[in-house]
Amino acid sequence: MAEAGAAGRAQDVDDTSWYPAAQEAIASRIAQGTLAAFVIDEKPDINGNHQHGRLSACAVVTLEDRLPGRGFLEAPVGRCPLSSWNQSSAGRGLARAVVSAGLSWLDEMNAEVVDLHATPDAAHLYRSLGFTEHGHSLCDA
Repeated sequence: MAEAGAAGRAQDVDDTSWYPAAQEAIASRIAQGTLAAFVIDEKPDINGNHQHGRLSACAVVTLEDRLPGRGFLEAPVGRCPLSSWNQSSAGRGLARAVVSAGLSWLDEMNAEVVDLHATPDAAHLYRSLGFTEHGHSLCDA
């Protein structure tokens, strides 16, 4: 939920004018070591063999500084702002693979906690990976 202003969402979802700015920001954060993306881009051909060229699953994770608090002195926080998978890939473990790869990367980067906001359809995946409800979001236990 968001109101107008800085927290508001654009109403025109077909507008792609933001793509170049997003590409630049992503490239910059990858170079800084604060963003990683894990992608599986396969699609089955007519015979059921898998070929590259179609996004089947992806997860983007970020590493962010936060203010120190009780129990968290200086460790960065991990976030999973984006994970997506193709419904035709359901049941093959692709979503689990990309999210697990992202969580492993955050672990290597010493993230002490990982926050995400899951959709109801994806909550079961995150719970099975150790996330628990915390307030209005799922947080890594």
